[in-house]
Amino acid sequence: MLASESPASLTLSRLRDQYVNGYLTRKEFEERLVKTLYDNYQQFNLFKRDREIFIDYIGWLFPRLRKAIDAYQDMGSSFDAYICSYIRCSAKEFRLNESKPFVIEQACWEALAEAPEEDDLATWLEAPEALKPVKNPQQMLILLLKFYYLISEEMVWSAAPALEISAKRLIGMLDNLGKLRLNKDDRFRKQEERMYSAFYWYMVYGKQLESLPEDSLYRKTLEQYAEKTWMRYQCFKQQLSRIKRQASNRQVAEVFDIPKGTVDATMSAIKRKFKA
Repeated sequence: MLASESPASLTLSRLRDQYVNGYLTRKEFEERLVKTLYDNYQQFNLFKRDREIFIDYIGWLFPRLRKAIDAYQDMGSSFDAYICSYIRCSAKEFRLNESKPFVIEQACWEALAEAPEEDDLATWLEAPEALKPVKNPQQMLILLLKFYYLISEEMVWSAAPALEISAKRLIGMLDNLGKLRLNKDDRFRKQEERMYSAFYWYMVYGKQLESLPEDSLYRKTLEQYAEKTWMRYQCFKQQLSRIKRQASNRQVAEVFDIPKGTVDATMSAIKRKFKA
């Protein structure tokens, strides 16, 4: 290890060389890699160069980053370019994951809850803690449990008073659903990881093809890699779409401690309302 050099002064490729050559343990390599990213966050020009958001992002990225390190193979692009490309690509997924739950939660309330007056709409959306009681709290609660995986802790505390239920009980019901759905959710997450990984590699191959001359012998091989990777991505995407994420009516009835027929009737009424 080069003790005289700080992590920020080392390029990612040099860090990896030290790790490969045995000068750094895996733990030291990962720590110095993350420290380098922290210290040089401005060069990525992400999140309007907001350091706090970037730190949250790196924390979210770290498990994936470890897999990316293992997957790296020197095929013409440096480790620096590889990691930088990976960071920029995965930042889109991070933004989507951050915004998706809020958007879906609000859409759910707008569709089935009693809509506020037009003049109060902006205030209502900006202050979810002030959600008004709904006409049919049991119907909304069943729908919320059905789509348990979209519900954040903030939404629970906002929704509980409007649904005439304690936040503690609602959290317990959601936790119980999570336990019942553990295997299915794990399968979904693994399949999602495979899909994102395939899409990432497709983008990597595309970037490499942009820098290769038309008469390059390696170009045809890389094009085949890209085509196969795209087919894998489409296959994973199709398989993912077939995995039902919402809880079954039986599971909702079990955690809510009501007859399954009540849940069946409620969901049928909701479907008729959407079709009307």
